[in-house]
Amino acid sequence: MAESPLKDPAALWRDWVAQWEKGLNTFANQTMGSDEFSKYLNQMTSLMLRMQQSMGDLLGRYLKFLNLPSRDDLARLEERLQGIDASLNRISMMLERAAASREAPGASAAPASSGPTPLVPRPPRTKQPPSQASQRTEGATSPNSETKPQATQVGSQANQGSQG
Repeated sequence: MAESPLKDPAALWRDWVAQWEKGLNTFANQTMGSDEFSKYLNQMTSLMLRMQQSMGDLLGRYLKFLNLPSRDDLARLEERLQGIDASLNRISMMLERAAASREAPGASAAPASSGPTPLVPRPPRTKQPPSQASQRTEGATSPNSETKPQATQVGSQANQGSQG
């Protein structure tokens, strides 16, 4: 004896779902195959794009009213910052090359061609160690002159000799 369909509810459910899918597929294929459906879908797509564009414009005006940056403003700012960062990296590399060429032996005789050449010569070094600075203040008038502090020392020795 065959089982009646009332005793197997899962089989009834499977049959109903299969028939529903078959009918829906037939209807969808007929609908999507028509020129009217293609025109309608094209119109809906263009409508969605226009709505999206108008919402973007409206939001941009609202952000401008609140004095806040928009997404485009932030994108332009990011591009500018990336350009500045790249420039700083190039400058840093040039400075590192210049420092390396100065520290290399024999670099003072012939500057490296890869680094920038200084347009202005370096000023003379005026800062002295603390021990020499105290001697310099006793009578030296020019920190750049090496003979004046010696002359002052000689003069101070002569003063000591005449007093003793």
